[in-house]
Amino acid sequence: MEIRDGESPGMERQRQARWENERRASSLLGSDHASLSVACECDHDDCAAELSVSKTAYRNVRRQARWFLVLDGHERPDAHRVIRMDDAFVIVEAA
Repeated sequence: MEIRDGESPGMERQRQARWENERRASSLLGSDHASLSVACECDHDDCAAELSVSKTAYRNVRRQARWFLVLDGHERPDAHRVIRMDDAFVIVEAA
């Protein structure tokens, strides 16, 4: 993936993590598992955190193109608006 005009390198990292999660989740959404293990979609280049997310929460986030799943503490007030905080993750909207 490439950086788009006017886009920060961090946003590229978020889109890449989201793409990887969509690929990973596609085989699990129809399974009997109640939750999914997905990569944190923050914009930290060195982040390797994994999140446990319910299928319902995952689907809700994917309905919004600018929403991302991040580990609590990985949201950035200058780049994200917090949509919802959960015990295991935070849903943010990219600015």
